[in-house]
Amino acid sequence: MNTNKFVHAVLRFYIAPIVNFIVGISTIYITTRMFTPEEYGQINVFNAAANVFMIFACFGFDQGFIRFFHETPTGWSLKELYRFCLRVVFVGWGICSVILLLFYKQISILLFHQENFYAIFLLCVFSMSIIFLNRFANNYYRVQENAKYYTIQQIITNTLMKMTVMMSILFSLELSNILFFNTIGVFAFFLILLITQRNIIIKNIPCLDHRILSVAKFSVTTWPTSVMFMLATFITPLLITMRMDSYDVGIYTSTNVFSSVIGVLTSGFLTYWSVFIYKNYKKEQDFIKKVHNYIIISILIILSGMIILQHVAYLFIGEQFQSGRYFFTLVIVDTLLMFLGESTQYGIAISKKVYQSTLIFAIALVLKIVGTWVVLPIAGLLGAAVVAAIAATVRFVLLSWRGQKYYQSIESVRKTFVGIILIWMLALSNCVFIDDYIKECLAVSIILSIALAVYYSNFKDMTIVIKRKLLK
Repeated sequence: MNTNKFVHAVLRFYIAPIVNFIVGISTIYITTRMFTPEEYGQINVFNAAANVFMIFACFGFDQGFIRFFHETPTGWSLKELYRFCLRVVFVGWGICSVILLLFYKQISILLFHQENFYAIFLLCVFSMSIIFLNRFANNYYRVQENAKYYTIQQIITNTLMKMTVMMSILFSLELSNILFFNTIGVFAFFLILLITQRNIIIKNIPCLDHRILSVAKFSVTTWPTSVMFMLATFITPLLITMRMDSYDVGIYTSTNVFSSVIGVLTSGFLTYWSVFIYKNYKKEQDFIKKVHNYIIISILIILSGMIILQHVAYLFIGEQFQSGRYFFTLVIVDTLLMFLGESTQYGIAISKKVYQSTLIFAIALVLKIVGTWVVLPIAGLLGAAVVAAIAATVRFVLLSWRGQKYYQSIESVRKTFVGIILIWMLALSNCVFIDDYIKECLAVSIILSIALAVYYSNFKDMTIVIKRKLLK
């Protein structure tokens, strides 16, 4: 595939993440000063729990819709596939909501250290909203490569989530009030889109027969993997809540500002990439191998930039949250390796052997749970960050090993290994030289020089493409 054409297709999906990043930076400056670390931690636990709820309720049919967009069952249209998957998910949401409400006492105490039925009710409402907005309405435009409507919806959803929670300061900073304002904006937008898409959702679907079995089988078999992934994201804040308190959760999750930066820089690519892979993996294998190397280079540049500019970034974060600077690079290793994994593990999904992904995610999750539980009393939040990075690396290595067995997308295993080592060196350098900015900059320069030597040809190709884009 022509590199310029690919870059142009990707860039169309970057408007939303850039706008969302600006909104996020603006709001984090306010929220980390408006809320205490304890309150900030409770909001993040609520949002993380909602994401776990969402994945359980989806039963994998959100992924099934994306996977079979280009291969819809015989006699089915795209809208009928969308309608079928969405209805299954709403049934799943209903079942999960009943379970949560029946056990609200235990769940609310686990999450918020208090018995609160209203908080669990809001969790159900919030989850239903983000299921529809983020997993279906958004993906409906995404798979059609409709960047315009995808961008509009993404910006509105994110802005409502960020802005409405700040309105709670006008009333009360009690937990129930904060969570109400965290929920009300996206719920209102959910109702608007539900009405807008009523003609797609309400109509009947074809008779359920063997034609839909492939969608159901793929969805259900990918579901445990999605659950494991979301649990892995949620488990560290949950364990910190259990072993320490919500204050420490607030400190740990404040590092999410850096994950949001990574989201800005990668989400446009990832939005287009999954659709591109399923559509072109047979005829664009050589190009996909090049993209893998480009991603490693991008990760090294992104992480280096964050280390060099961290003092500027922390000007936007409240004084009570500053201790997160000591371990933020280790926390985001997980996000960076998930990004890199998008270029190495698709062979598992293509070959439809997703049970292997489930097993690998389970191994990494167990490692993370046991490791975090053990190190928290000994090494605190820094120890939890180290465990998270180790678990992410184990997961990446195992997923890449199995993915490459079924579809080769790595040009040189040796170069990829060096890239992983360099990522770790950068992450650790921030911890070692946290109080010596000159040595930190020197360490980053040396690591990037090594990367330039290893990936010289790929650096050269990327430079040519960037120059062409800038000169247009």
